[in-house]
Parts: sequence; structure tokens; C-alpha cells
Amino acid sequence: FYVHYHQGRLLFHNRAFPEGVEAFRQAAECCPRQATPEIAPYWIKVAECHLYTGNYKSAGQAYQKVKACMEKGQGSPGVIHGIFRSVRDIRDKQVQEGLLEDWRDYFKEDAYALACSRLVEAEAFLRHSQPDSARLYLEKIERTLPPHAPELSLPFYKLQGRYYFQCGKYEQAARVYRRYLHVRDSLQMSLANDRLERIVAGYNQARLEQQIRLLQYQRLGLILGITAVILASISVALWIARLKKRKEEKLAETERMMDTLQELHRRQDAQREHMKALLMKELEVSRQLTYLSSLEQPKQQSFLKAYDEMLGHIYGIQLNWDKFYHLVDCLFDGFHQKLTAHPQLFTEKDVQYLCLLQGGFRLDEIAFVMKVSPSAIHKRAAALQKRFGIGERQDLLPGIVAYLKNRG
Repeated sequence: FYVHYHQGRLLFHNRAFPEGVEAFRQAAECCPRQATPEIAPYWIKVAECHLYTGNYKSAGQAYQKVKACMEKGQGSPGVIHGIFRSVRDIRDKQVQEGLLEDWRDYFKEDAYALACSRLVEAEAFLRHSQPDSARLYLEKIERTLPPHAPELSLPFYKLQGRYYFQCGKYEQAARVYRRYLHVRDSLQMSLANDRLERIVAGYNQARLEQQIRLLQYQRLGLILGITAVILASISVALWIARLKKRKEEKLAETERMMDTLQELHRRQDAQREHMKALLMKELEVSRQLTYLSSLEQPKQQSFLKAYDEMLGHIYGIQLNWDKFYHLVDCLFDGFHQKLTAHPQLFTEKDVQYLCLLQGGFRLDEIAFVMKVSPSAIHKRAAALQKRFGIGERQDLLPGIVAYLKNRG
């Protein structure tokens, strides 16, 4: 049937009408003898064959078969679209109008069928050079066009563009044709994606079937293997019991060692915290001594000398830089070493100032230790802020620490 049918369409397209009629007649002779929902599109093509040959009575009988199919199972939008598409190419306007009216009465208020009917009528008006009537039908179609129906949107845009072209509105026609091409490309892409999905689904199904067969073979081998394992499990169970006992003994010994190591680690942390507290106290003593040394009162100076002699010159009145740097490194994660690692950025005076600042020394104490005026300390701080891009309202020390951290 389809060979003769498409042969007839090709012959009609090439304007070989007698040969085309014969091909359609041969297709009509191959028509089926029963009416089921699955063959409704088949009967539509049979009716179209009779319409091409001008045998309207046989076409009407084929359409009755289509109705019988739809009574047993309601027709899909594709079937409805095929019915009105078959009526579209009828050259006899009276026959075309009669068939359209018959199908409209059959579908009643079905919006999809109504839109298909109006598309056929609008095309007929354009074919007979009646653009005003075609415009009215196109406006009705645009108001009632069902959403998400590209099989209707495509012929609608095509007819609308044809109408604008006949009316000489070429700019509007071009805009509508662009919309038509966009919808057509989207539909083709969707169909291509569906085909790809079906191909992928078929490939996945074949692969899964192959995997199922492979799993069946593996299951057979597994059954044989389990049988062998059961026979060997008795001897293996005894060996596992001995191994388990040995592992439990090792685990108990490991747990004892872990407890010992945790206790040592706890004591080490406590000792480290104690040493850190002592270092902080030593740093505070150095700061206080520096503060007292900065005072010019004779009473304070005599107290410092007596304090120094009493402790056997352990701390000293003057700040011991090496000892002070060591305290700073111990308490502040190697701060002094990080500064001295960049001699091109920090001078010795910068290092002294920043270490004193990190150690909690006040401005007057820093000025006394470095033997400069407080204004000089302010200038040095401003220079460091400018050198490292630290704002005037931001603290200098956090900015330097962050810079050293980024430099690694």
C-alpha cells in the first residue's frame, strides 16, 4: 500500500496525473478489511487515494471506516490532523466544504479539530485569491490555536506568511516566516532527540540483555564456587579462629600503647602550656622592667638596681634583644624569624619595633627601648602602613601578620 501511495504522490508532484491516478488505485486495492484504532491512519491514506482519483464515494466509505476506528478508540491529535490534511488538497471546493462540515459535526467542540478545519478553509481562500476571508479565518485560528501543537503552528505560520505576502506586506511576511522556521527547527530538533533517545534506549536494552546473560553464566560459576567454598570452610574456620585470637591480643596491646601515648601527649600539652605561661610571665617582667627603667625617678632607679642584684642579674635592667627575640618566636609562632626572613622589606629597627609591638609594649616603652622619641615611632608606624598598603584606621600588627602569612 505505502509503495503505491508514495509513488502516486511523487507522480502527482511531477504532474504525471494519469500515472499517479493508477498508482493510487493500486494502493486503494490493498486496503485492509477491518477497522481498529491502530489502522485509522491507514484508512485516512486510502481515503486520500480515492480523493486524488476523484472517487469521492469510495473516499466517503473510507472515512466511515476511520469513524468506526475512532468510535472503538478515540482518535489521537495525529489522526485528526491527518483527516483534515487529506481534505486539504481537494480541488472541488463544494466537495471540500461538504467534507469539512461533516467532520466538524462529528468532532463537535474539539478545539484541535476546529483549528485543523479552519486551516484547510484558510488555505482554500488563499488558493482562490480571497485574502479577506482568509484573514478572518487566520485570526480565528490564532485565538483558538491549542498550545504545544507544532503540527498546527507550522501550517498556521506558513499560511499567515503567505497571506501577508499576497497582501504585499513583505516585512510582516518575513517576520512570520522567521517564526515558522524557528518552530520548524525546534520540532525537527525535538524529533531528532526522540530518535536519538530511542536509539540509545535500544542500545541500552541490548547491552542490559547481554549483561543479564553474562550474569546468568556468572551465577552458574558462583554456585559451583560456593560448593567448593563450603567444602573448604571447615578447615578455614579453625584457622580464622586462631587468627582472630591473635588479632585480639595484638589489638589489646595496641590499645594499651594508645592509652600510654595519649597520657604522654596530655602531659606534654600540659607542660607546653605551663612553659608558655612562664614565657608570658617572663615577657611581662621584661616589659615592666622596661617601663620602670623609662621612669627617671631616683626611687625607681634604686629599686631596679636592688632588684637586679637580688636576682643575680637574671633579667637585667636593659632589654636583652636575643633573649627577647627568642621569647617572641616561642610565643608568637616564629614572628621574629618571619620578619628577618625578608631583609629587603624590614630593617633592623622595623624588626625591633614590630617585635616590641607584638610583645605588648606601649608606645612610650617602645620609644625608651629603641632610644627614640614617640614621634619617631609614629613616623615608623606610618611608613610601614604605607609600605604594605595598610589603612590609617587599621591596626598595623594584624596587617603585617596577614602579609607574612600570604608570603608563606
